[in-house]
Amino acid sequence: MNTASRRRLLVLYAVAAAMLISLGGRLWYLQVMNNTAFTKLAAANQTRNVIVPAVRGQILDDVGNRLVTNKTALVVSVDTMNLSQQPGGAAPVLHRLAPLLGLPYRLLADKTRLCTKGVPQPCWPGSPYQPVPVAQNVSPRVALQVMEQPKKYPGVTAQVQPVVQYPQSGAASPSQVLGYLQPITPEEIKSRHLPVTGFSGVDLVGQAGLEAQ
Repeated sequence: MNTASRRRLLVLYAVAAAMLISLGGRLWYLQVMNNTAFTKLAAANQTRNVIVPAVRGQILDDVGNRLVTNKTALVVSVDTMNLSQQPGGAAPVLHRLAPLLGLPYRLLADKTRLCTKGVPQPCWPGSPYQPVPVAQNVSPRVALQVMEQPKKYPGVTAQVQPVVQYPQSGAASPSQVLGYLQPITPEEIKSRHLPVTGFSGVDLVGQAGLEAQ
């Protein structure tokens, strides 16, 4: 082997060694230096929390008459994660949905935004992975239009769900005595010494009257 060939072979060895050292260094950086960050990213891709609200209990009097109960109603809900992936985002779908529900577009858009710091009501205090109920007690006609046109209303569902009902007797309003429900606030969790992990932003808690008890 002449000198020129030997020199070219040494250069080739040097280039191959440099490439192996670079590859090894990059592998070490990813597996050792950034191990924690990539582990968290992998876990985030594999799992997500989906909160399903529980059906509230009933309030009965001493002889078993129902004072507060549940009834089934058609509820239209919006999957904001699905809408965010649509062409143009959520706005085109909400613009089509608003007149069907008889709601102003601005109100519908506000109902589906997340309650973050500085965002006033109305907004959604729950998980972004949980469908947002935007209209209760809709008519069967409206529900059918939503279900039969998934391409027009992607990410929108109409399902029968339990909702709270306060039976009234005559002109009386039992809610004045029984109280009412509203989503729990961080202040209530703190004042009642409740475990934060046991409640979500959409959990309803009693306010005043028997509901509070």
